[in-house]
Amino acid sequence: MNNKIKVLKRAAFGFRNFERFRARILWASLKE
Repeated sequence: MNNKIKVLKRAAFGFRNFERFRARILWASLKE
């Protein structure tokens, strides 16, 4: 799980919209 967040954070630099980034994290954790 922590690893996924790190990867997402790295990808987050491409995200202009932080809300979208947050939604992505929530979605990723729901899939666990």
